[in-house]
This record gives sequence, C-alpha cells and structure tokens, in this order.
Amino acid sequence: ASILLTGIDLLLVAVLVGAESAGAYAIALLPTTILRSIGGIVQNNLAPTTSHLISEGDFERARKLLVSGAFWNGAIISVPAGLAIGLSRDLLSLWFGPEHGAIAPLAATLLAFVGINSCAGPMFIASVARNRVRVPAAATLLSSLLGIGLAAFLASIPSVGMTGIAIATSLAITIKHTIFTPIYTRRLIGGRLRSYYAPIARVAAIGLSCAVAAQGAGVLIGAHSLMRLVASLALCLPVVAGALIAFAPREERQRAFTLAARVLARVPSVSR
Repeated sequence: ASILLTGIDLLLVAVLVGAESAGAYAIALLPTTILRSIGGIVQNNLAPTTSHLISEGDFERARKLLVSGAFWNGAIISVPAGLAIGLSRDLLSLWFGPEHGAIAPLAATLLAFVGINSCAGPMFIASVARNRVRVPAAATLLSSLLGIGLAAFLASIPSVGMTGIAIATSLAITIKHTIFTPIYTRRLIGGRLRSYYAPIARVAAIGLSCAVAAQGAGVLIGAHSLMRLVASLALCLPVVAGALIAFAPREERQRAFTLAARVLARVPSVSR
C-alpha cells in the first residue's frame, strides 16, 4: 500500500503520458525524494524512545514527544522545500541544465505538501508501538487507489498531463497524512485533536514563508549562476530564522534558545 501511495506516480506517468515525460517527471521528483528520505531518518531516531514510553503506558510523555517530533520533522523538511519551490526554475536549470527549467511548476507541485506530510511520520510511530497497523494499512490502500483513479482522470486531460498525476498523488498522500493519521493517533494515545494539527499548521506557515522569501530573492538577485543562487539563499536566511522563531511552539523556542546558549557558552572555552 505504501508503494502504491508514494511510488506509483512515476509508473503512471510512463504508462499514461509516455516514457519521455517519465524522464522529466523523475528529475522533478528527485528533490522530493531526497527530502522524504531525510524525514525518514528523523522519524527513525524518534521511534525507540517513543515506543518505549507507549509500551510503559506513559501516553502523556509519548504524546508530547510525538507532537514535538512532528513539528521539527516537518520544519526541517519545509524549510528546504519552501526555498526549492521559490527557486525551482533556477535550481533545476543549474542542477540539470537550462532545458529543464520548464519543469519547475511540476517540481513545485511535488514539493508543495512534502513538509506538512512529514509531520505524519512521527505520529505513525504510535500505530506501530501499539501494534495497530491494520487500519492505517487499509487507509493507505484506499488513499492510493483514490490517487490512482484521480491521476488517471487528470492525465486524460491533454492540458494537464503529468502535472495532473503529481496533483493527484500529492493530494492522496496529503489526505492520508493530514486527515487520517492525526485522528487515528489521537485514538491510540489520547490528547486533544488540536494538539496534533497544530504542528501541521505551523509547518505549513513556515514552508509558505520560505517559498515567498525565495521567490522574492530570485526576483531581486536571480539565480542564473551558482553564486547568485547562494546569494539568494543567503538573503532568505533572516526570513527562515524569523519564521522558525515566530511559528515554533513556545516550549520548542525555549528549548532551542537554551541549546543555543549552551553551545555559545562553550565556544570561548574551546578557543582557549
């Protein structure tokens, strides 16, 4: 079911649109694939501690850890995703060649929801820890079938093509991760439903801020060369920092400031 949900889109493009389009789609999909892999690494680091807390019945601490992990996992992914969306045309042109700048809207479509969908990764740990995986598996299968059906319909529209397949599969993944997963996680370990949706909303705001900042930097500086791309990204750094501070939960801000203070306090002793 997971393969159908997250890995079928490239095959659908090859079958429904054509092999040449599948090659372009694979290039546009590469940034999203990289970010999903990074999100999986963060999720795996949270799994042992969270599973231990759930097995001991300490749902309160497990819930706090899952919500915190959902925010940071989404934030870590949404920042580069937002920057890549804003600079997608120039990024693809520099990475793969000028002829691939035309697939920037497709790449942006695939990247649009990867940040908020990454919030669901830590939440899914509760299902595994409580050995309740049948319902999530069924939900994944239903979402994948919905995505396949919608992709087939949109691909039949000549003006939509593989962009329609990207929209359909992204929509199916988002429905499963942002609607089903928080609700089912709450059912397993309790808590207020709003606490599970708060990280998703915060991550969406961070990603949108980064995308707008990157778009503006691209217009002001441009990214037609590697140096201009670096300058555009540097111009976005204050916005990225401001978005993380503004939209992070208060507890996470305090934890981040405390960690930063400890790191800075050790710098003089190291230099001496």
